[in-house]
Amino acid sequence: MDWGPYWVHLAVLFGTGLLPFPTTMVARAMGTGNLTDERPAVALYALIATLTISSWVLVFRYLHRHPELLAHDDTSAFFASERTRSAIGAVVSVGAGLLGALVAPKLALAIFVLAPIFYAFTSEGLPGRPGRRHGA
Repeated sequence: MDWGPYWVHLAVLFGTGLLPFPTTMVARAMGTGNLTDERPAVALYALIATLTISSWVLVFRYLHRHPELLAHDDTSAFFASERTRSAIGAVVSVGAGLLGALVAPKLALAIFVLAPIFYAFTSEGLPGRPGRRHGA
């Protein structure tokens, strides 16, 4: 039995399961308006979000290496594009976390809100990149 799919999906679930905790910290810190509370809360959120986003890189890498697990014929270019999307999200999350921890926590939150919009607009792959799915 190949345990790889279980482990990579467990990584996604682990990160996703941790997100409510820093989310609560951010909500409480923003409610007080105290920068001393806001900055570490945003930094922790960014750390957990980055781990969660990065876990998707593992999923796409695994699927790229094991095409027999797929029910349809996605190409290796598609998985490269998905890994790129995840990497972009991780870099943006790290940047927002640093911005929030060092300068402006509320600006970091705005970036965190925009991240899902990026994923929504690129859900069929990055525009102009090989592997983009059309009408999947």
